[in-house]
Amino acid sequence: MQNILTKNFLKNVIPSMLAFAFSGVYIIIDGIFVGRNTGDIGLSAININYPAAALMQAAGTGIGMAGGIWISMKRGSRDNRDEALFLGNSLCLLLLASLLLGGLLLATYPLLLPLLGARDELLKPSTDYLRIIIYGTAFQVLGTGLVPLVRNYNGALRAMRAMILGLAANTVLDYLFIERFGWGTAGAAAATVLGQAMTLFCLLPFFFYPRRLFALSDLKPHPAVLKKILPLARSPFGVTLIPNVVIIFLNRGTLTYGGVLAVSAYAVISYVIYIVQLLVQGIGDGSQPMISRYYGAKDNGALLRLRRLSYAAAGLIGTGSALALYLTRYRVPVWFGSSPAAAAMYADVLSFFLLGAMLASLLRPGISYLYAINHNRAASTLIYGEPAVLVLLLFALPPFLGLTGVWLAVPLSQVLMLLLSVYYVRQSDGENQRKFLLK
Repeated sequence: MQNILTKNFLKNVIPSMLAFAFSGVYIIIDGIFVGRNTGDIGLSAININYPAAALMQAAGTGIGMAGGIWISMKRGSRDNRDEALFLGNSLCLLLLASLLLGGLLLATYPLLLPLLGARDELLKPSTDYLRIIIYGTAFQVLGTGLVPLVRNYNGALRAMRAMILGLAANTVLDYLFIERFGWGTAGAAAATVLGQAMTLFCLLPFFFYPRRLFALSDLKPHPAVLKKILPLARSPFGVTLIPNVVIIFLNRGTLTYGGVLAVSAYAVISYVIYIVQLLVQGIGDGSQPMISRYYGAKDNGALLRLRRLSYAAAGLIGTGSALALYLTRYRVPVWFGSSPAAAAMYADVLSFFLLGAMLASLLRPGISYLYAINHNRAASTLIYGEPAVLVLLLFALPPFLGLTGVWLAVPLSQVLMLLLSVYYVRQSDGENQRKFLLK
């Protein structure tokens, strides 16, 4: 049983890790092409803009993951009727989110950009990038939202292949739009949107062939179903968005205490650290369908074994990635076209973020485990508490330590949230034992 569980864990987690990594490589590839063709200004513009663009992906991931969790729990309890209903309502919510979010951002982005730090020479390339991203909202929301739904129907490999095709399209189009046509940040945005469209069109047939997974009547919103999906969507939405909210606060801190040079150095750091975060998130969310299914079946032993596997895999990935990034600290910024001064700053301050990444690799699996078993309040506290703690540290440290205080805030906030996550996970064990005794 244990060997089968480990095999199924790897079968789900490895494609999920790669799919998450590919989703992060979109922005990396944009950054490489833009940085090499427009320099520090273009690189900083995309980094400042990305949190707004990531809001769309977070909405898709939040709804898709919440729907997927309920689908797996219903599959675990063999409730086929509710399973189809949760799928149909999840698809309906993804469509509604695309319309609402696209309209809201289109109406407010001229006001939003200055709040994100886009001013002076950064304003035009930032505007060019975000406007096109907004036009492609539906592709972003649906493209990311279908991935967790497919994964919860044992489609981890299908989701990974769709992400690879989307990434390939994005890479080719980045080369054409930026390198050949000289469209700058607008070209990067267009390539990203079309890459997500490729992922979306690769995933859509999964729900209709070889068998249709839902009826048209399942698309009709059911208040009782929506009341279960939307609260749970808070956690995966936050896991996807919060790293980008952190980028906003750190961008403002680096701009205040270090200027455009520090923002440019942090842009490259945020790209590479984000990939590590996505790999770790892929472990947590890749194990989610199995965890939710065993939770629905009330198999506490399998839950604990899966959690141990998640922590071990995430710790290994976090530590290995940190070591690889440290050994390549003088080469990575060159790939992005950073100036010599920005590259030197990157190498000097990277260690702060590598420590934070290793701590986060132990925090993220606990968060994913908590929302996979519907302990949403604890998961949300950890997710949304992280930026709150970071903001407090950014107010407290930089006035005394300057730019070093900005960098130091990252690992300190991770330490505090990791300690809290240990408490919540242990608390969930006691609740599960009591609940499963009533099985």
